[in-house]
Amino acid sequence: MPRQGTSPTATSCAVFNDRGTVVLPARVTDRMARGAVSIKEGAWFTPDGEGTDTRGCANVLTDDRSAPCGATTYNTNQVDVAPLRKDAVWA
Repeated sequence: MPRQGTSPTATSCAVFNDRGTVVLPARVTDRMARGAVSIKEGAWFTPDGEGTDTRGCANVLTDDRSAPCGATTYNTNQVDVAPLRKDAVWA
């Protein structure tokens, strides 16, 4: 059962941080921890005219570096999520 005030159907959303923005369908579910985001493998980087990825490329949100211990850092990223609306303005 979806959380109160949410829809079980997918909605186009922008997932973004200081590294970039990716647009993809999102669905709120109780199967994920509150505040967590899971992006599957995604697709090839397909930017629009402003550099926003339009096909779900999660690499847009990651940093290309290793942790001091040599481990990869791409599995943990802080992001924000916002539903897309025709009247939305992204800075």
